[in-house]
Amino acid sequence: MRFLVKIVLLLSWTICAAQERPCDYPEIQYGFIYKPYWQSEEYNRRFFPARIGKLMYYHCNENYVPAQRSSSYWTTFSCTEEGWSPVPECLKEVGKCGPPPSINNGDITSFPLPEYAPESRVEYRCQRLYVLQGSQYVTCRNGFWTKEPTCLEPCTVSKEMMEKNNIKLKWLSAEKLYLKTGQDMEFSCISGYRKDPKSPPLRTKCIEGTINYPRCM
Repeated sequence: MRFLVKIVLLLSWTICAAQERPCDYPEIQYGFIYKPYWQSEEYNRRFFPARIGKLMYYHCNENYVPAQRSSSYWTTFSCTEEGWSPVPECLKEVGKCGPPPSINNGDITSFPLPEYAPESRVEYRCQRLYVLQGSQYVTCRNGFWTKEPTCLEPCTVSKEMMEKNNIKLKWLSAEKLYLKTGQDMEFSCISGYRKDPKSPPLRTKCIEGTINYPRCM
């Protein structure tokens, strides 16, 4: 009976081991896996084979790109029952980019080309009074451009809107004023009116083309 139990346990262990087959150290031609800078490759190999679920990162050498095309510097792969997935592999650099993406109310500062070499960089700028949000540069990486910026809309303060709310600009007398997003402005009540208790503050801010107007009654 005891012998039979040992056989069952041995078979169970064998099945579990087969189901949880670990992954060997990933050998990546023309690339390398992430490791802390103070660790040598020999030291890092001591942690392998890796168990199922282990997440790893790798990067390809210059002029090579990851097979699964990632716009990030590091590309991820993990240990599964079938081995490393996706298989970490570096291919000969073919990651050219087409024209950079267009943005609303802005454009690139250079003449657009039909094709850009890897690591090419393009600069954006916004139209007058629009505020650029994000990096002003995009870079061609692995056949994809990095995230393009956006141009935040300015605010327009008009005479009609001020009349409707019985307010005026406290410091300026112009009928129409343009403000960049993020800029402050201050209103005051016109003669004979006072601030509505439920009104927003008389000092407000332009937020992406929107003004929370105060009211006087």
